[in-house]
Amino acid sequence: MTDHQPNNKNTPPQEGPSDDVDMDELERNQSTSSSQPYYTYFKQMLYIGVAIIIAFVLVSLLSAIGFNVFVITLNLSTAIQWTTSYILPWIFLYYFIQFVRAFVKGKQG
Repeated sequence: MTDHQPNNKNTPPQEGPSDDVDMDELERNQSTSSSQPYYTYFKQMLYIGVAIIIAFVLVSLLSAIGFNVFVITLNLSTAIQWTTSYILPWIFLYYFIQFVRAFVKGKQG
């Protein structure tokens, strides 16, 4: 409501943004929205840290058992190279086609 209009029940509701703001709700929204990105960031960092620790333990166990870790690493790098050369372009092409179909469908109405 504006300052020059009386606040009674006979006044019709105005269109547009209202000046009445619930401060508790505003503070609640700001506190949850500002802390949410930090929470997800630290959660992701925790998962990455746990994955690195598990990989280190796995490599240590394999080398203690007698496996040649260099050969495993070489095979893994070859698999990653093959995947990026042959499989990932097809996945990209699939999603690109889906995007073009959705774009054309959106243009047509």
